Amino acid sequence: MQVGTNSYDLTGQSGYVTLYYKYTAPAESGQLLTFTTVKGEGLSYVMSEDGTYNKMIYGINSATGSIVPVKAGQTVYLILNTRGGSEISFDMKAENAIVEGGQTKEEAIDVTGQSNFFIPSNYSTETYSSVTYLKYECSEEGVLEMTFTGSLSGLSVCEENSSEETSVSLSYVSGTVVGKTEVEAGKVYIIKIKASTSPLIGNFVITHPTLGSSSDYPFEGKAVDNELPAEIGKYWYDYVATENGFVMLKSESYLYGGTVSVYDASSMYSPIATVDGCFLARFNVVQGRTYLICIEKNESTSTPDYFDMTFAAAGEGDSFDNPMAINLGENTLPDYNGTYYYKVEIPGEAETSKFLKVTSDAEMLSSGTKVSIYEQTNMYSPLASGTKDVKAEVKGGAAYIICWNLDEDINGFKYNVAVEDIGEGEVYSNPIQAVVGTNNLEGVNDKYFSYTATMNGWLVITPSDPTIKVEFPIVSGSYVSYRTAVQSGFSVKTEIEKGTEYIIKLSGLSGSGSFELEEAEYAEGESRETAIAVDGTSADVPMAAQTTWYKYVAASAGMLEVSSDINYENNASYQSSTVRVWRGEESNYVDITKSDSEGTLSYGDFVASEGDIFYVEVVTLSAQEGKKVMFNLRDFEPGESSDNPIELTIGENTLKSATRQNPVWYYADLDKGELKITADASNYYMMSVYKSDDLNTVLATSNYVSGSAPDYIGSYELSYEVETPGRYIMKLEQTNPIGAVVTVTANIATGISGTGMAAERISAGAGCISVTPSAEGASVYVYDLTGKLVSSAYIKGQTTFNVEKGLYVVKVDNKAVKVVVNN
Repeated sequence: MQVGTNSYDLTGQSGYVTLYYKYTAPAESGQLLTFTTVKGEGLSYVMSEDGTYNKMIYGINSATGSIVPVKAGQTVYLILNTRGGSEISFDMKAENAIVEGGQTKEEAIDVTGQSNFFIPSNYSTETYSSVTYLKYECSEEGVLEMTFTGSLSGLSVCEENSSEETSVSLSYVSGTVVGKTEVEAGKVYIIKIKASTSPLIGNFVITHPTLGSSSDYPFEGKAVDNELPAEIGKYWYDYVATENGFVMLKSESYLYGGTVSVYDASSMYSPIATVDGCFLARFNVVQGRTYLICIEKNESTSTPDYFDMTFAAAGEGDSFDNPMAINLGENTLPDYNGTYYYKVEIPGEAETSKFLKVTSDAEMLSSGTKVSIYEQTNMYSPLASGTKDVKAEVKGGAAYIICWNLDEDINGFKYNVAVEDIGEGEVYSNPIQAVVGTNNLEGVNDKYFSYTATMNGWLVITPSDPTIKVEFPIVSGSYVSYRTAVQSGFSVKTEIEKGTEYIIKLSGLSGSGSFELEEAEYAEGESRETAIAVDGTSADVPMAAQTTWYKYVAASAGMLEVSSDINYENNASYQSSTVRVWRGEESNYVDITKSDSEGTLSYGDFVASEGDIFYVEVVTLSAQEGKKVMFNLRDFEPGESSDNPIELTIGENTLKSATRQNPVWYYADLDKGELKITADASNYYMMSVYKSDDLNTVLATSNYVSGSAPDYIGSYELSYEVETPGRYIMKLEQTNPIGAVVTVTANIATGISGTGMAAERISAGAGCISVTPSAEGASVYVYDLTGKLVSSAYIKGQTTFNVEKGLYVVKVDNKAVKVVVNN
């Protein structure tokens, strides 16, 4: 490889092409090699110490091309990947440079006043990171601005003879990483860079920003009398936390149209606190961290404004575990934004249900303001939440937490806490007993009724006002779910079971009214007990939003295909149209509604014996015209029944896709010896072995076998020692959707002839067949499928016959077996 243009003609070649170039740097200096594509598309440059990808030399991409460091006298190899079809060319530029060093403070590389400076990587395989030290000598006071091209994980600065490092916050500007730090004239600073495997390009310059005009050069924050200039502008102040707690800003002035934003200096992406139009910012601080306060002033004043920064340790009300105790009645919230916790004791007899109500007359302008009520033992799931008015069911004699999240910027408003008795029907736990017939409704709040079913069928609720919402809730702790409700005209109904209590919730009441309650028997097709008997191969689906049941009895043994052409839908109540299949009286069902990239279909296969009963539940969410549920009972295909298994052969076998619902059956006629079925980690399968005359006793089951170092890649294996020759059945119950590829080794007893193989062992390998005869020896003949003799020999020990890929018959004396040979 030469300095300047390098070309190579790939005309007539196609696909991806790799070219190799060699270069040796001069002995007196390291160099930076820059590669720029002149002609060709998709050229990629990889530099290596030995021409392989095992010892790559990491470089960096810049505006001028790919830059790679080469040490003095080093020979390197360029691996150039491109596409064939035309001439390619690239320019190589070699520039003497410092390409190594900076591993310790003492070896820090001088970058004073440098621009576009190459910073080498000192990557360590022990720490998986690179640390490089640089040195900068300051001739003037100001802010050292450092801009890097590449990826940094950390940046810190210390004076040359000091061990006290100061972390520098990083910002990301137009694809570069920028860090800034204050420096003094006449001092030497050591810059510590943490990065990954790749080197960096750095620029270093001293700037002179106005004090307070940027986050890099803020005013020093004070406890009192921080001056905010009278002029419009954006002003920065710092605060260094000496202990954990909270800092509060306060001023006698207002900040009309302005904003106060507070940042953690180690992460300037978004503020940790903001307020508009005032100075009332409150933020949490951690000892040792620096915080930056940005005040944006949008209206000038005749004189400067002044504000204080007051520190306070965390106290009562600042955490869930340390709430402030309050009394029932009127209470006042703090002026500052933030989250505050209060504890209130509920009067009354223990375990007596009450309502705890929190209300406020204040006008809330921020969606971030919220009040919640919690159990004292559960800080994660509130009993109730709202903007300013909430109500929750509580128990007498217990304490509860009220949490206010304030975001009005200027808060300090009043709120009221009250406890009220719970009337019958006001909550889920204290429902009114409903009766068959007319039930009265009074008031505008939600009402709860309970009813215990006297039969299996439907519970039908018909409110006097059709706008009233009817639901059937189920409450478990703080979780609420709802039974499936079906709208039927002005009535709402849900399925019921005799002896079970049901809760009825009615909302949207407008004063006085009533509802009618009745129990109704299932109509034909509305339940499993009243399922529609299917006579033939299909049945119509009613043109309505409803659940319909069908009953199918298998007339003979075979594979039953159940399908439906209903449209798939879902609604706002998270219900979906679906088709489910039950076998007889079993409690478990199979949902045959499945979705893929092409849409959602309802289809399933079921093994059936003569007389087997299947129940099919079809759920539609809208009226769909001309839809059906279909039944197709067909003969078993090979492998679908234990009576019609597929033969396993020695060597590689491709197993069909199988599930527990629809296993695939295989067989092999085995002589004494080990049966082993193996597959790599990508070919998952679950298989069991049985004697052909006993399918109830599992002899062996496949297992996952863990791998060993260095890759720890395991495999799947089924192993069984055959002691009684004969036919064995393998039940394949699970595979990946595409099946599995397995390798079988065994002593086959009956291949073609149906007789045993005595002590002979035959196995198929890649392009070969291996035969081990009995101690006396044997005559071996190998035939292809046309009957042509491919190879033969009389052997006394293990012998390998080399053959092409294909299916062969191996005859040992008077016994034969089929084997599959792969490449």
